[in-house]
Amino acid sequence: MDSYKIKVIEGISLVITILLAHVLLSVPSALISQTASSTLLNILYVATITIIFFFIIYKLFSLFPGSNIIDISGFLGGKVFKFIYGIIYIAYILGMSAIIIRLFSEGLSLISFSHIDVDFIILIFIVAVGIVNYFGLKAICRLNIFILPLMILSIVFLYFASIGEYSFERVFPILGYGLKETFVDGISNIFAYSGIYVLFFIFPLLTKISDFKKVGFSSILIYTVFLLLSVSALLFSIPQVANTTSPLSLYILARQISLGEYIQNIDAFFLLIWIPFLFAYLSINMHFALATFKQLTNIKYSRGMVFFFCTVIFVLSLLSKNMAEIYMLNNTFYKYTSIIFIFLLSLIILVFAGIKKLILHLMKKGAQNNV
Repeated sequence: MDSYKIKVIEGISLVITILLAHVLLSVPSALISQTASSTLLNILYVATITIIFFFIIYKLFSLFPGSNIIDISGFLGGKVFKFIYGIIYIAYILGMSAIIIRLFSEGLSLISFSHIDVDFIILIFIVAVGIVNYFGLKAICRLNIFILPLMILSIVFLYFASIGEYSFERVFPILGYGLKETFVDGISNIFAYSGIYVLFFIFPLLTKISDFKKVGFSSILIYTVFLLLSVSALLFSIPQVANTTSPLSLYILARQISLGEYIQNIDAFFLLIWIPFLFAYLSINMHFALATFKQLTNIKYSRGMVFFFCTVIFVLSLLSKNMAEIYMLNNTFYKYTSIIFIFLLSLIILVFAGIKKLILHLMKKGAQNNV
């Protein structure tokens, strides 16, 4: 792993960036499609579950100071299991990066760059991400600290600038399609929080265990606020948002905003913020994929792998032939794979690793007492 120790604010920024990137794209419309008028209530529900989930993993991680999820998987299942689990994690990160970069690039192509091939737009992103990662985690954190506040301000601005279009009655019926759809089927909306996977890797990069608690709870709560703002703005102002085919959810809001008679079509201003924000998102993903590979192979330097991984993302992003395939991948691969991999499998590994450590501790204590 990178030897750079991250501060609490840097850790919070890393997690929020990974979470918010999906809000920029398809998460708000996907949530509304699932739970309709009860989406805001559902977000509070899944946010509560996520907080409970983090509290559990925080307690379990505390048993393994200086370790990330890959180290803990090795403790539980040995080197072979650690290698398999690590490769799956790398595939997940690279796969999600490929889907996101393709979605965003298709959106840019449709909106402002129709004269430029999507392949070339993706290539520009890939090269920029490779350059940033070549300088390591410190450079990524510095870049992210600068870009994230602009992204947050753009969401706040979109929310308040759209108020004139709001119809607050769209929050009714408060339970949407029904109690079961909101609280049973709607639990699948927890995929909107799958970006907390970053927490599994930054634990050993923080200076204190208590910092992990601060980063986790703060990032989840802050993200929930901005997820609520984004979803409510779309829900209250655009009735057909659940059926939209736009690759950029927030761009729908930006298109309808005008500031008086002389300032209209300000959506280009938001693109100037969102493009570097996506750079930051992809750079973070790339870093943890590289760090995991370095951890699995014990190579001294991972910089040589930067552009190889960039090439993998580039190739994966071009495999889908059309937008229908990309939407299918995003709505199935991202949603269900994230739920299974991030929330279920990771929790199982941590729980059984914790049980194994407790058993070993009791055995050691018993052996000492017998002596």
